[in-house]
Amino acid sequence: MENDHEFQEKLKEIFKTEAKERLENISQNLDKITDVRDEGKTISLIEMIHRDFHSLKGASLSINYTYAADIFIQMEKLFKMFKNNISSVNNKTIQMIKEAVKEIKNLIYDNGFQENIINKHLCNIKQLVSIIPETPIKNIDRSFIEISGNFNKAPCKKKIEETVILIAEDSPTFLEILKDIVSSSGYKVKIAQNGKYAYQILKNEKIDLVISDIQMQEMNGFDLAYNIKNDPELMNIPIIFISSIETDKDAERGISTGADIYITKSSFEKNLLMDIIKKFV
Repeated sequence: MENDHEFQEKLKEIFKTEAKERLENISQNLDKITDVRDEGKTISLIEMIHRDFHSLKGASLSINYTYAADIFIQMEKLFKMFKNNISSVNNKTIQMIKEAVKEIKNLIYDNGFQENIINKHLCNIKQLVSIIPETPIKNIDRSFIEISGNFNKAPCKKKIEETVILIAEDSPTFLEILKDIVSSSGYKVKIAQNGKYAYQILKNEKIDLVISDIQMQEMNGFDLAYNIKNDPELMNIPIIFISSIETDKDAERGISTGADIYITKSSFEKNLLMDIIKKFV
């Protein structure tokens, strides 16, 4: 019978095999994007790449493969944005992504993920993610050049004390638990007792991450997530669902409406939540 260490090592090897296959698919589809002139085909390729990065994100988070998870999270965000803003896709940005994917593949094939090399690409991708929603296509190439030359100096993450997390939860008890966990780690916290109020806060204040229940009055978590992901000003905000609804169907619905992570309250742990938060902000 396998001990915990052997099982974890087995999972990592399975993950590396999956990552190699998915990254190869991604590379092939990136090559196709540069050759395709049809918008419909480009969107289809972007959707396939987005699905592969989404799967890699979930797999790497499930085995706590931090370096991999960080960059896959950002890549998924980037291609989610491309899906909603096809005009942002150009040869310059695709070439940068190709180089990052190539480096990730090499690291997997050789020595696994190395923090210093991954961080170089991670920061570059994050900066690209940050400019695409606001930057018109005519400025993308210029912005890319500026970022490429300065990404080692750019702040990739906010300081913890500057990061604002919104908690939407209608149970005063669980809301207080979440508020205590998040604030005690140094994050700023905003609270809302339902999705409608949470959305109002999002529209009026700068929020870096949302933690939400699903079953709430006035606007439930599914509708809140949908509104966030379909709002150009909010669509890049990560969403964590924490719910007492534990069916696979509801978890799938949560992810499909825009949540990045779905945690059931029965399996909720403080350390798990904080590890996930640190990966997103």
